[in-house]
Amino acid sequence: MSKKLTFVAILTLATLITADVGYRLFLWIAGRPYSVTGTETEIDRIAQAMGDPLKLPGIKASRKDIPRTIHPFFGFQVADHFDPVHQVLSEPRNEEEFLILVVGGSVAEVFSREGEESFIKILKADPRIQSKTVRLLNHAHPGFKQPQQLMAVEYLLSQGYEVDAVLNLDGLNEVALGHTNFTRQMDPTFPTVNMWGPVIRGSGLSPAELDSLVLARELENKAASIASVAHVMKFSWSSILGRFTLGRLHRAQTRWAKAQEIVSSSKQRNPAMPPLRTGLPTTSNDAVELALRCWAESSRSLHAICSTRGIFYFHVLQPTLHDPGSKPLTRKELEQGTARPAWSRGVEIGYPKLRQEGNRLKSSGVPFHDASRLFSDVLEPLYIDSCHLNPRGNEMLGEDIASAFLKRVNL
Repeated sequence: MSKKLTFVAILTLATLITADVGYRLFLWIAGRPYSVTGTETEIDRIAQAMGDPLKLPGIKASRKDIPRTIHPFFGFQVADHFDPVHQVLSEPRNEEEFLILVVGGSVAEVFSREGEESFIKILKADPRIQSKTVRLLNHAHPGFKQPQQLMAVEYLLSQGYEVDAVLNLDGLNEVALGHTNFTRQMDPTFPTVNMWGPVIRGSGLSPAELDSLVLARELENKAASIASVAHVMKFSWSSILGRFTLGRLHRAQTRWAKAQEIVSSSKQRNPAMPPLRTGLPTTSNDAVELALRCWAESSRSLHAICSTRGIFYFHVLQPTLHDPGSKPLTRKELEQGTARPAWSRGVEIGYPKLRQEGNRLKSSGVPFHDASRLFSDVLEPLYIDSCHLNPRGNEMLGEDIASAFLKRVNL
């Protein structure tokens, strides 16, 4: 009997191995070769994007569970975001340091961490800086768009910040989130309704919003459970189990995104919601134009404020996935880069205008660098979702910004 069971076990194992090898061969022939590392990374990415409620091994904790609070100058902030201000101010200024304050949205925040090494490496190769210790002070904030960067810099300077340069990496949120505001009957230049609205509105949820909120949380827990089991059981080692796991996660993420959309786009307003601005734009083009004017004028103001203090201001237009022609997109980038229509429409309308307005900024004396076409010839995958870059993308962005920075800075 034991021999029979052993034979069945061996036969089953051989069948599974054969099936897995056959599936890997099929994927390779189809031009989609299976990658264990790639599968593990994608499992982690989806779990993190959906909130990472179980704090999976190897994944950085999400900030989604950290409460957002109302801020008198910025509209909103993640509760602990500006705590480092007091830490920096408590340290005596070291004249051997070259301090660069980074502002912008979530792309700038991630860049400050993942692109820092390549950025500083280029800067340190310059004889004017190589003797100094270069530090990036990361005050970019998820969801920020102009004039929030302007307000943030003014606030930090009013608190006694002393820096050598301000790096403003932005452009996407202004047109994508500005246009989203317009579709929700909110002024395009107000803080993004997706983050500011819930903070102002408090608990005034409609039944549809509440149901969707509960569903979203259930799906977050489901995704975390799927990813946790996959990690423990090493499902990524098998092409069949790995792809099966990814399929379950992608389906959960799709349902989760729809639930989130219902919450953020509900037309029901609580009396605590901020008043709507009179004379709202009537078309998408007008809304984007308003956001663009705010973007450009905020940059001019930042340049003027920094100049009077002897601070070098450097403005960079970020690259983004939905800007047509910005990059040859891979199948994976297309699958992961889906965005709400209001978001992608804002990018399509706005990015050509951002480039034009950027040239006008440069002509008027504002140090401006257009990085929107940095990846136009890059075939490898660089985007992990609709706007954020993987480590390689941030590394390339860091090298590009640093080279342009050195050409403009006067030391």
